[in-house]
Order: sequence, then structure tokens, then C-alpha cells
Amino acid sequence: MRLHISTFGIIAGLVLALGVSAVCAAPIATLTDEGSVASFDLGGDGMNSWLVNGVDHMFSQWFWYRAGSMEAEVPIQTLGGMFHGTTDGNFDGDHETLFVRYEDGQLRVQIMFVLNGAEAGNPSSDIAESIQITNLTAGALDLHFFQYCDFDLGGTVQDESVQIIGGGSAQQTDAGYYASETVLTPSASHWQVDFAPNIINSLNDGTPTTLNDVGGPLGPGDLAWAFQWDTTLSAGESFLISKDKQVVPEPATMSLLGLGALAVLRKRNRK
Repeated sequence: MRLHISTFGIIAGLVLALGVSAVCAAPIATLTDEGSVASFDLGGDGMNSWLVNGVDHMFSQWFWYRAGSMEAEVPIQTLGGMFHGTTDGNFDGDHETLFVRYEDGQLRVQIMFVLNGAEAGNPSSDIAESIQITNLTAGALDLHFFQYCDFDLGGTVQDESVQIIGGGSAQQTDAGYYASETVLTPSASHWQVDFAPNIINSLNDGTPTTLNDVGGPLGPGDLAWAFQWDTTLSAGESFLISKDKQVVPEPATMSLLGLGALAVLRKRNRK
């Protein structure tokens, strides 16, 4: 989907009006909602922690890009011009929304993360993400945008299984947890599931990368995945990516918990 009118400017204004935490020297941001906490190093490895009910499931998630005549993709923070802030959108006292922007004279990348946690004791959480990329040049721009993700579900490095289905859905299981990421729009041009650190090494090796479309399932092992979007933006045009990721108890674990609760209920009913 391509947008010429964006809500990101409105969101940035709200960050300044409602929130509190606007740009600071140390590009560190933390989101909190109910029993979930997500941490971001906006000048480094991106989202590097996602605590859900006290368990950290995230090792690293971040973005790379290659545009125009660039010979290799680089992390988005190399654009410079960073602005970021957090807001308390539901007025519960916690900041659950992060807005971050990077730009140079060629490209602007704006991202909004919204954390949704469950009440304490519930091991489920969700993060919605919207990414807008705008061509600031006077001509067409060839764009390649990447997201890299390395979950350590249950705080364990070795993963049970990871797969990507149809370029739009990544699924991972391990340690009694299930993680998924759904690309709402548009589907990725390429994708890859691989053993760490193969993908991130290819993104940082100084040569252009095209993900290999191997979606698995792969495992067990230390696994990671990535999506790639390819598009050409005309002058002033924007490209919008919308996606959602969640961590929940693995379905089999949820079934066992449900059976356990049912057994307790039956036992009580017999008394």
C-alpha cells in the first residue's frame, strides 16, 4: 500500500503534546503495559528485550534498508536525524506507544510500536507495528527494506521450530510458548528462515542481500527470520508496512492448562 497522506505527523505531535519522553541523548526507549515490558536501543540493535510476565522472549528485532545507488543495506539508524518519544495512549500511567523517526535528505523512515500486555500472571502479549518510508528526493527511488527478528522464547537460545508461510506469517515455538508475526499489508517480496547468525551477517557484510525465500519449517536450533520488501517510490511517495506480533502459551500448553483447571473444577463439584 502506498500513502500520500499520513497520520505519522499527527502521532509525532501527540508524542510532544501528551508524552513526555521526547528526544534525548541516549536513544533508549521502554514501553510498559500491564505485565509486559519492551525495550529498544534505537541507536543500536533495536528491540532487544520483550518481557512478558517476567520472561524475556526477544533477543533482537530491527530494520535495514538499501536505496538508490547504495551498494549494500545498512541499519536504519545510519540515516541520522533521529526523533523519538513515547506516549500513554490509554491514560493508565504507563507508556505503551513509541514513535521513532530517522531521516536524511533522501529517505525518511517512521515507525510506531504499540505494546498490549495482559494482566499480571497472564503470559500473553502483543506488539502492533506501523512503518512508513518516504522518498524525499525529486526522482524515483529503488527501495529494499528488511526486518530481522531473533526470538529466544522462554529465555532459551535453542528454538524448537520456525517457519514463514506465504511471505506474510512467521511462526515459532519453543519452551511452551508460541510466537507469531503477521504482515497485514503488504506481503513481503522475499523472506528467509535460517540458523543464527547467518541472516544478520548477510545484512551487515557490505554487499547487497536478497533473502532466499526458504521458509522452513526449520529446527531445532538457534533460529532467526527476516522479511524483505522491494518497491520503487516516485518523488514524495510513501510506502506503508503494517504488521503485528504476539507471544502466547503454546496451544498444547494452553490445552493442558485448560484440562488442569477443568479437573480442579470437577473435583470441587464432587465435594
